[in-house]
Amino acid sequence: RVFKFGTWNVRGLNEEKKKMKIFAEIERENKDVVVLTETKLKGHGKEEYSNYIHVYGGVDDDPARAGVSVLVKKKHSFGMRWKVINERIIKVRLKVGANKIVIIGFYGDNEYSRNEFSIVKALEKVIEESITDEMVILGDFNAWVGTSEDSKEIGKFGDERTNNNGDILIQICEDFRLKILNTFFKHEDIRTYTWYDSKGTKTIIDFCIVRQDTNLKFLDVSAYNSQITDHSYVEALALIPNFSLNEYNSHLLFNETIEKQYQDNLDSYLYFAFQNNEFNSAADLYNIFKKAIHSAATDVLGIDRQGDRSLFLLSGIKKRSTDISPLEKDAFDISLNEKIEVWKGICQAVNDISEEKHFQRKKFICNILKELENQPVTTLTAGKKFLENYFKECRPEFIDDLENTIEPSDICKRVTLKNIKKVLNEFEDTDLPSPGGISMRLLKHGSYALISLLLSLIQAILGGQTIPEEINEMFFFYQSGDEEQLNLINCSKCVSHAVMQVMSAIIRNFIEERKAFKAQCKRIHEVSCLDATFILRRLLLQRNTPLHLVFINLEEAFLDVPRIKMLNDFQKLGIEDSLVKIVKHLYKDNTVRLIFSNEISKLSYPVSKGLKKNCALSPTLFNVYIRRAVKDWLKENDKKGSPVDTPKMFSFLSEQTILVVLSDSQKHLSVAIKSLLKHLGKLNLKISFKNIKYLGITEDDERKLKIGKKNIVSEDSIEFLGSVLERGGGNDTDIKNRIIDTKNAIFDMNFVAHNEMITDNLKKYFYKTIIENSLTFGCETWFNLDEYFQLALLDVEMFYCKLNNCPQQERNVISVVHKRKAVYYKETLQYKWPKHFLEWCENHLESNPERLIKWTED
Repeated sequence: RVFKFGTWNVRGLNEEKKKMKIFAEIERENKDVVVLTETKLKGHGKEEYSNYIHVYGGVDDDPARAGVSVLVKKKHSFGMRWKVINERIIKVRLKVGANKIVIIGFYGDNEYSRNEFSIVKALEKVIEESITDEMVILGDFNAWVGTSEDSKEIGKFGDERTNNNGDILIQICEDFRLKILNTFFKHEDIRTYTWYDSKGTKTIIDFCIVRQDTNLKFLDVSAYNSQITDHSYVEALALIPNFSLNEYNSHLLFNETIEKQYQDNLDSYLYFAFQNNEFNSAADLYNIFKKAIHSAATDVLGIDRQGDRSLFLLSGIKKRSTDISPLEKDAFDISLNEKIEVWKGICQAVNDISEEKHFQRKKFICNILKELENQPVTTLTAGKKFLENYFKECRPEFIDDLENTIEPSDICKRVTLKNIKKVLNEFEDTDLPSPGGISMRLLKHGSYALISLLLSLIQAILGGQTIPEEINEMFFFYQSGDEEQLNLINCSKCVSHAVMQVMSAIIRNFIEERKAFKAQCKRIHEVSCLDATFILRRLLLQRNTPLHLVFINLEEAFLDVPRIKMLNDFQKLGIEDSLVKIVKHLYKDNTVRLIFSNEISKLSYPVSKGLKKNCALSPTLFNVYIRRAVKDWLKENDKKGSPVDTPKMFSFLSEQTILVVLSDSQKHLSVAIKSLLKHLGKLNLKISFKNIKYLGITEDDERKLKIGKKNIVSEDSIEFLGSVLERGGGNDTDIKNRIIDTKNAIFDMNFVAHNEMITDNLKKYFYKTIIENSLTFGCETWFNLDEYFQLALLDVEMFYCKLNNCPQQERNVISVVHKRKAVYYKETLQYKWPKHFLEWCENHLESNPERLIKWTED
């Protein structure tokens, strides 16, 4: 991805008003890392500002002088380490993707010396300690370095003047094989000189210095005049190298013209492949299926080996470097019209997600913006021996013996193109890495011929043929950077092969259509994300009586499910034998690779215990496996709550895996949760307490829920399916989060701001689809929208309009919020709430909102 390094002599940050002005300017320009010099801040410390972390160091005594600091965007600060060397040198270590980068901030003396205690010796020591790392040195060096036609340390562009400081700095660069980047890029004077005095003298003294053999691909170093100080802001743009599994520029498929070219290429490839050959086995069908996709994607979309996809988010950047490669030049020559068409396609994809699926809309917008920022995946550094030992030690934990044969099934004949198209529409249009290099996007945008071939492949597999090894593979993603956290339970995401995902969704639909499943497995009510958030927030709002909520993520237990026992229970359910055999077939011979801290294991390992996370079929099979435990649990609690004056307990599922249990009695809820864990424990399913969240309102403000010997302390707020629920039913945190997310989206779409060719109508369309959806997600559940928050929301809207120089929206964001709330109150529910629950709600609400009148049982 493109990374924005910067340095700025700010002439003091010790005045709060000036400090906030400078920070706001940096945030507005969406910089990643900025070294600030001559800050005049005392002592050293760490503070937060909006989306940034600020670390600083200075003198401890008076008068205030020197001082250097680093401003780091929060998303890059995970695992950040920093050290103040003295009031003129600071060191910050970051991990950006798979790259470890050391940032050295430096503010030079007016005159350098090389004595033992000099600033030069301190700088040399810091450089020597970091010599094996990627290193970016930024700051005001107070040095004139001149130019050279043949030097590796300085280039031929800039100011020819030199001084003693400059000579010493060049010697440091020679000793440590560094180069002063400013001098390698040709610009007009206004983009070259970094300091102007009151007499009109101009010099170049603020630099970006890197290793001569750096792996970072620097595209430009430029100076930008400032009205705040007499120093220009110096920015260095660099490509952070990625070795990504996402080889193709698949985001281009949102452009209808490019999508048509991709489909035509697929059809042409498949036509010639089948013209003189017959493919009947699943292995042969998959081989041609995979080759067709990769051939078309390579020819039409192009390979993104440089990890430069985030250039797509930039605009107005010409080929400013004199020595970038042809491949990098092509990256900068993206057609504006093609880019606009892609964004229009992305907007159309957002609008194609129905209004009822608010959570999916929000998720898609977030994921597409993250994708365009590039999420790198490289080769796992953990050694082969470590991985083999890990899997060997854990083998009894997750390996079962499944039957290795399957009889032919007539299920394959029931699968049609209509089935496949239906489930493809359900999946998010994502480029998330998948085994075989086939992302769901490459499949969703495929041609009729490709989907027909997919049908033949699925029919062959469901007919009993051996599943190709690659289709049986899964990727397990881990967020932690600690090898000790490598285990199947802690994975943050599990991704199956795209073909396996489609087959699983089709089989899920077949199972859930069966009467036996509906009668025995749907014992806990399912409700939509929006409805669940609304009623919970309404119940929490201004309560005078106790209320206790517990949120349990059941997905954690998926990987504990013993497959043999689960399949035996599945057979006893009364589902036809052919479906049972198909499920067995899909769950045998599975293998897994670990994607850990953006690195992928070279070897795959067998896994045949547990259900797959993020798989369409898993919640259905989990429902089958726990149906008796749930029945016994609900029956047990009904008995305890049967008298009229006894506290009640209710539960429901949202998004299939989040179980919410609520009661007006803390004691009753405690017993109920303990009972649930006991019933699940009998099935060898474990729910760790870190996946159980509690939010309680009591008369005596007792904040602990006792479950056995464990106490769970009530949260003040809980993140729930993209929204935040607060103890008092407020929505302050929710709106603040929405504003931050939306500002990030505006920054990611900054190409709109720098292109006069984009019409006002297009700017409005992008606003309404991307920005407005981000800003108003979940607004139907907001009960408190006072003047402060109205102004804050309007400020984001004005920020977009001002940044992009476009007219204000015809209807402002506040009117959009009110309209969406009005529509929501009147529309028919996607799921029905049980009548006894609504009666309980009505008794606990001070006023009955219009919405509850609609919530009645059929």
